[in-house]
Formats: sequence, C-alpha cells, structure tokens
Amino acid sequence: MSIAQWRQFNFFDKQQVVDPTDKSKSPAVFQKSDISVLTSGRGQIALADSKGQVYISDRNFKTHSFVAYDGGRVTHLKQLKQKNILVTVGEEDNGTPVVKFWDLDSVDRSKLNESQPYTPTCIRTIKIQHGTKPYPVSIYHCCAG
Repeated sequence: MSIAQWRQFNFFDKQQVVDPTDKSKSPAVFQKSDISVLTSGRGQIALADSKGQVYISDRNFKTHSFVAYDGGRVTHLKQLKQKNILVTVGEEDNGTPVVKFWDLDSVDRSKLNESQPYTPTCIRTIKIQHGTKPYPVSIYHCCAG
C-alpha cells in the first residue's frame, strides 16, 4: 500500500430514523420546534422544551413525556451514568431557577392520569437563589460518584 492511497473506515451505518407508528415520518419528538436542550445516556435520549416538558425516548423512539416545570422552562439536562437519574435545571413561574432530580425507574403514582401516564418521581428539588434574589444559571456540572 502506497502513501498516496487512502483507506476508508465505516464506523456507523447510515439509516433514516422513522416514527414507530408512522414509518413515512421522522419521530414526533424530533418534529417539535421548541426543543431547547437534550442529553443522552442509559440507552435513551432526554429532550426538553421551553414550556417545561421533558421527553424520554428509547432506542426504538417510543417516547414518554412529563411536565418538569409548571409554567416555566427547562434550561439544562443531565442523564447520570451510574443510576437512572435525570437532573434538570429550569425556571418556575416566578423565574426562580430550580434543580430537580428525577428517578426514571420510579413512577410517581400520585400524578398518573390518562393525559400523562408516565411521570417519574422527583426525589430532590433545590432552589437556586442568592439571598432573596433569583440567581440565573448559565452552566452547571453534575458528578455521579
């Protein structure tokens, strides 16, 4: 093999992603125009929008959603690697930043209804403020360990 000859390596197979229910379209979660943040881990993708809604999509693009922030928006997401915990940072109605930890293996039975059949359990909520003023969150880092 000479130096001028190049080798091509195919690391990924290219294929069109389709919706599980309608094979002629892309998955419905990716058709939303207001997705603001996403993360991945543990075989799933977590996406969030500017209306406080979080979408959890598995490898087959079967998607569950839940409201993480009523009247607010989600600004940051992180899926932990060791445990099935999703960390969200968002704003509530009054603009106060709040960090929430969601156990994706545990369903909150008090919030089960037909419109929202899947709501994970919120295991911790932390308000971010300095004194009495809300403190904006521009970046965060979450270590599981």
